[in-house]
Amino acid sequence: MSRGGINNYYLNGNEVQKKQMIDILMPLGLGTNLFLIINQGSVDKILNLDPNQLCQILLESLGYGNYKAERTELELKIVEKEQQIEISQEELKKKNSQLETLYKDLKVYNIYVELSNKIDLLHKELTVRKFNELKEERINLEKERVNLEKEYNKIINYKKENEANYLNLKKISEDIENEISTKISIVKVINDEIHETEIIIERLDGQMKLLKSKLDSNINSINSRKSEMEEITLENREKIQRLKSLKELLPDILKERDTNELVDILNNFEKNLLESEKNNLLFKELESKRITLNHFINEFNVNNSSLKKISAKLDEKQKELAILEETFNNNILKLKNLTKLLEKDQLLEEKRLNEKNELISYLTAKVKGVLGFVEDLYSTEEKYKVAVDVALGNYKKSLILESKSELINLKNAVTRINKNINVFALDLIPNFSYQTIKDEILKKYNSKHLIDLINFDSKLTKIFYNLIGNTLLLESFEEAIKMRHNEFFWKFRLVTLNGEIFSNNGQIRIIEKGIKKPVNISEYSELKKSTENLDSKIRRLKEEIHKLTLEQNSLNAQIKIILRERERTEKEINLLESTISKKQFNSQTTHPNSEKIFHSLRENLQLIFELNKLNEKIQINRDRISKINKELEILENENEEINKELDAINRAITEKREFKESSVNRKKILEKEINNLKEQQFKYQKTNFIAESNELAQKESELLKKIFEINNKMELLESKLSELVNNNVFLKDNFDTNKEIAGDKSFKNYSTNELQNTFTTLLKQRDELGPINFKVKENYEKLKEEILEQDLK
Repeated sequence: MSRGGINNYYLNGNEVQKKQMIDILMPLGLGTNLFLIINQGSVDKILNLDPNQLCQILLESLGYGNYKAERTELELKIVEKEQQIEISQEELKKKNSQLETLYKDLKVYNIYVELSNKIDLLHKELTVRKFNELKEERINLEKERVNLEKEYNKIINYKKENEANYLNLKKISEDIENEISTKISIVKVINDEIHETEIIIERLDGQMKLLKSKLDSNINSINSRKSEMEEITLENREKIQRLKSLKELLPDILKERDTNELVDILNNFEKNLLESEKNNLLFKELESKRITLNHFINEFNVNNSSLKKISAKLDEKQKELAILEETFNNNILKLKNLTKLLEKDQLLEEKRLNEKNELISYLTAKVKGVLGFVEDLYSTEEKYKVAVDVALGNYKKSLILESKSELINLKNAVTRINKNINVFALDLIPNFSYQTIKDEILKKYNSKHLIDLINFDSKLTKIFYNLIGNTLLLESFEEAIKMRHNEFFWKFRLVTLNGEIFSNNGQIRIIEKGIKKPVNISEYSELKKSTENLDSKIRRLKEEIHKLTLEQNSLNAQIKIILRERERTEKEINLLESTISKKQFNSQTTHPNSEKIFHSLRENLQLIFELNKLNEKIQINRDRISKINKELEILENENEEINKELDAINRAITEKREFKESSVNRKKILEKEINNLKEQQFKYQKTNFIAESNELAQKESELLKKIFEINNKMELLESKLSELVNNNVFLKDNFDTNKEIAGDKSFKNYSTNELQNTFTTLLKQRDELGPINFKVKENYEKLKEEILEQDLK
């Protein structure tokens, strides 16, 4: 015993429960509390009990309690046995009534078995007949399918041949197109050359006309100078004769002297009055010549500066033209590549669409409620297509079903064609929590809800909101980064027009430049338009360059004329300067015997003056003649140079004309070749491969439909046959053979309809019997045995 109130009981050292101790001590008559005698204070407690309690302890010690307990136990057992007898009697009554009902059911069961045997025989005969009919139908369908497949293979082979011919002719037409384009470019070059030669010829003609007019004017001036010279020589002769006659009148001292000397002396004594006047005139002439020279120099400088400007401008234009031509050629190459890519993409897209349409038609025939693929169930503007495609990702290739009930049928249909398809069932899509943003915030970040930019059917709202409901569209990558700085937008997925994606898990997908993208038709049209604009720009630039070259050539011609005139004036200035210096030198020289001569001169002053005047006139005429001679020399030299230039120009013109004629002939030949190539191309293009291929595709689809229907029928037949075989084991051996199964000979004279009617009447009779307990016989025998056993008991 422990202070905590937990007691332990032991018998021969083994721990036991309190109940076991009571059961052992009770038969001894020592009382139930005897084992507590060792408890502290128990003896005092027993001695201090009242008489009734003490009597109870004494009775217990005598064994009275044990006897009483046994008696009550026996009485309870007797009551229990009596109850069991009553229950078994009632059960016997019930079982007897059950036996009667089972006997009735047994009679009905025997009738049912008899009917069932007849029904089984009829069912077997009907099954055999049906099996034979189905097999015959299968053979006919197989024959029809074989014939259709042969026809389909023929169409496929013809289609392949047609496609090969089409591709071959397309290649030939492309080669012709390239040849035409190269020849057209050569014709353009030839046209430009012809145009340039025509301009050069016009310019040379202009120069020739200018030179001829100048030559005519020079010849006229030469003739006028010669006539003038003749007149002056005649006048001089008369004056010389007059001079000689006047000299005879002079004294001897003066006769010995030359008139020039006398004139010189007179001039010296007259303090060089006349010389100074002449010098002044010469100086004036020299000054005017210098002014004209300066004028020529200024004009040369102006023309030279304008020529430099034009040449600089021409260089710039030529550089610009070279850049534009390079970009134009690059654009043409890009256009060619893009056209090839477009054609490839179109062929691939057509193939993909045909496959998809075939798959859709197959699935719609097999499965109810197929709405189509996600990519075919929405529309958007061209500029948003890339963003929407990227945002939808692989989900756009998923199929949409109206109901989840058709998922098993879809699975079976897909496994037959060995395809992997992702599916959305509209009634299995969860509700979507759509995050709304105020328009002011969207405007601030220049963004839009992507869901608002696409059009779709209202019943597809849930699916599209699940896919791209929380996706925002932005113009550029930089704007997306700016928006990502705000933590409020972390729960949204961001997509740009170029296709970059900022996922709401923090990942950023940047589209690489190397990734092959499908050819954009808008880009292709823009490139084509820019190429056309470049072509027009190049033409305009060529015209500008042509104008500038004309200006440059005219300025060069003017500069040549100015330089020639400047040289001529410089020569004249040099001549004038030399004459002035000579005259100054002559005025400084003194003559001997000047005083005597001067006295004699004074005496014959009048005569001397006349002689002087005559001498002056003669000298003037001589100067004029020498001047005219010099001018004639200059003019003749000029004429020679002009004639040389004219010869050179004539040669150049003839060369250019010959070159032009050859270019025109080349152009005509090329134009004929281009026309022939175009006719050839037209012949190739005339063959209508597209219509033929469309007809073949239509026939192919019709045959595929028929084959598909036959396959469906075959599948139904196979399923019916397999069902019959599964339900009827005796048909298993004959399932794979095409032989008929022999029926029961007793039913040989009966038709299938008669047998079917008999079968239905028997079924009705059997059904009229009501529900049958198939274990009735077994239950009846079992119940009989139970009743006998219970009677014995």
